Amino acid sequence: FLMLGFIALDTAARRIGTGKRVAWLAVAGGLALSAAVSVEYTSAVAALIIGAVIGLSHLKRAGLMPLVRMFAIGVGAAIVAIIPTLIYHNAAFGSPFTTGYGFAAVYEETRTGLFGVRWPDAAIIGELIAGTRRGIVWYAPAAIAAIVAGAFAWKRAETRPALIAFGLILAAFLFINGGFAYW
Repeated sequence: FLMLGFIALDTAARRIGTGKRVAWLAVAGGLALSAAVSVEYTSAVAALIIGAVIGLSHLKRAGLMPLVRMFAIGVGAAIVAIIPTLIYHNAAFGSPFTTGYGFAAVYEETRTGLFGVRWPDAAIIGELIAGTRRGIVWYAPAAIAAIVAGAFAWKRAETRPALIAFGLILAAFLFINGGFAYW
């Protein structure tokens, strides 16, 4: 969903000023990012990163007001898409903004910090990257190839927004998981 949201919003921003339709892509981007947040709440951080990178990378070319209109359409779609999740939270937990994390019987630490996330621990981040039990280097060595490919792709200006967004998202999820009580 995050990738779909990025592609839709980036394509919409690239279309600003070309005469091609932008609104339907903005709606698709908002729906995709909202779906990501409904599935995993921490995806809200990634959705914000995606919005910021797209906005900043297209600001000079597209102009402020067309980008504001595009994002307004996307945010409107995202709000509509998150309504079923809010209705569920209200029915299950008594408030649209209360999640099940506050009611965890076994995982009590999810009631501390932000859903169990505190300041990240560098040792845990190291384990997540290269640890023999959980390290991405050992369990997903293709990730190394993706980083090398990203370094080569950096030479092309049109790939930089995606590389920046995905690098920041990777860093954000490493920090989130590095601070999670049950990493």
